Amino acid sequence: MKMCKAVSILIIVFSVGVLNAQINHEILKELKEEGSFKMKFKKAYTLMDKGNFEFAIEIWKMLVIEQPQNYNINYQLGECYIQLGKDKLNALKYLDKAEQKISKDFQDGESDENEAPIETKFYLGIAYHLNSEFDKAIERFQSFRRKGGKYNKLYDAAGLALAQSEKAKVLMKEKRNYLITNIGEPVNSEFSDYNPAVTADGNMIFFTSKRDHFELPAFSNKGITNPEDGKHFENVFVSYRNLHSGDWSKPEIMSFCSPNSNQASISTSPDGQFLFIKMEVKNIANLYLSERDGQKYSDPVLMVENINSKSWETGATISADGETFYFVSDRPEGYGGGDIYRCKQLPNGEWALPTNLGSSINSEYDEICPFIHPDGKTLFFSSNNRESMGGFDVFQSIRESDTIWSKPGNLGYPLNTVDHDVSFSTMADGKTGYFSSEMGVNGLGHQDIYKVDLDTVVIEQVSILKGYIEMEDKKKLPAGILITVSDVNLDGDYQEFKPNKRTGSYIFTLAPCNEYLVQYTLKDAVFNEYQIKVPCNSGYQEIQKVINLKGVKLDK
Repeated sequence: MKMCKAVSILIIVFSVGVLNAQINHEILKELKEEGSFKMKFKKAYTLMDKGNFEFAIEIWKMLVIEQPQNYNINYQLGECYIQLGKDKLNALKYLDKAEQKISKDFQDGESDENEAPIETKFYLGIAYHLNSEFDKAIERFQSFRRKGGKYNKLYDAAGLALAQSEKAKVLMKEKRNYLITNIGEPVNSEFSDYNPAVTADGNMIFFTSKRDHFELPAFSNKGITNPEDGKHFENVFVSYRNLHSGDWSKPEIMSFCSPNSNQASISTSPDGQFLFIKMEVKNIANLYLSERDGQKYSDPVLMVENINSKSWETGATISADGETFYFVSDRPEGYGGGDIYRCKQLPNGEWALPTNLGSSINSEYDEICPFIHPDGKTLFFSSNNRESMGGFDVFQSIRESDTIWSKPGNLGYPLNTVDHDVSFSTMADGKTGYFSSEMGVNGLGHQDIYKVDLDTVVIEQVSILKGYIEMEDKKKLPAGILITVSDVNLDGDYQEFKPNKRTGSYIFTLAPCNEYLVQYTLKDAVFNEYQIKVPCNSGYQEIQKVINLKGVKLDK
């Protein structure tokens, strides 16, 4: 998964680099049978330089068998494991060996060099960190910075990793009382499954997977692999929860998917009407929108230029009222890496120019995977900043005014780990969340989707009013229906909401200590109304209203 454009050394360290050379197993076979040590070394070194760690690691494995005491080969193989973000114990094994013979006169790229570079300490520190041996990791990072010097290209990355190891020690001692469950099959598989997008009622989940899917000939990816990594392309799937058993149905591939290209789920509107997709065209990732029409979803449509740009746009979330859109972009005017931006919908329905959420949210590192709760105030996102315990961690911030956000708080261990923990969202009650992680707790594949029962409610005190307008004989709603919510104690203060034009569903928030008049109108005529009083200190509550219009003549 490419979560955002690689713009910081940390992503290079903790995740798979950009693969740009086609894996050719015939070449591997030929090298194994006939290639000299020097030929294999040069090939593997060139592949690593290009970021093709999947292919390079196979050659380094050959060479370490030939020369197990070659400290340079042990270093190269250990770094490959780190770059690929897998097999932590093997990374530790080879880098620990390489550390025994570090040379200050190391000759980079030379096949006759059999000692290791000072960078061994940096990558060994990463390996210890990934294995939760934080004191040993801190010792290596400190040693690397002293001996490598501030002009070494990894000096700043080591400083960041050092801060994250210190943070990990603290967070693991303050373990939260979370109940984390791998949601298992059929949603998770032996392949990578990630980017969960769950509707507010928790009964529908979209996600991205690189799994086999051969059942439908039109969508079959049998024999089709991405030449960059030899794995299937990303596709978007959907699964439905059985309302009686609670089990997830067998995932269905979305009809707009192609087995020959990447399509990744990003988020969904609370009612599932809108699905946001990330697609890459000409090596640029942009955001697309797919809309439900009955039981089907439309082909993704490129979102407007105010949102998309020539930079990478890779994450998105929309408010419950549909009027505020948050997204991730690495455009040059940001603070560094991927930043979170916000667009508001104008009265004419178009999106205003985006504004950066500012330095309280964004950092010089990467902020990705935003999710705005239906309360409209609670924002979750992932970041690999200095407050992370390694890789990407999930953070929470509260909007205190239109432009001011609280200092983000790390949601803590064991939701966050030393691996990537991303794409977090909660149900409307703020007690249950879903996210994807490489943590490997009862994992089925490299990445899996997890459910977390939180130890405290992580949203603002809020009441949710949700429901749907039911028409006669499955007729569509007439255009122009508005739901007006006004505070009866504040003359003239009101909000307007539009129901989902396909399903009639709606969801919005009500603040405590207020009494509201809710009116349903068409062409300025009220066809249904009621009052709701939300008590103070009511905590979270969910109010369900179904407006049945069978037999009602709206045109009169």
